[in-house]
Amino acid sequence: MKKANYNLIDVRSIEEFTRDSIEGSYNVPLQEIHRLANSNLDTSTPVLVYCASGMRASQAEQYLKSFGYAEVVNVGTLQNARNITVTHPEVVK
Repeated sequence: MKKANYNLIDVRSIEEFTRDSIEGSYNVPLQEIHRLANSNLDTSTPVLVYCASGMRASQAEQYLKSFGYAEVVNVGTLQNARNITVTHPEVVK
């Protein structure tokens, strides 16, 4: 399997993620985003963050940048993230 070009991070709750998620994405609820400050994720790999409306993803974007992640993009909603992964499957595959 080809290495993903991005880390796709869903900052919705565990319950929301369980109901509907994108294969290959990581679920890190916003209230647990601090876990990524000392994680094994490569901070030089671009990160796409999303949630239900884009509000939590906006907060997560700011936190991740403060943790040293070089490129963080808030793609807004789950549907936006899904559209990106459909049109650009290399994002998470």
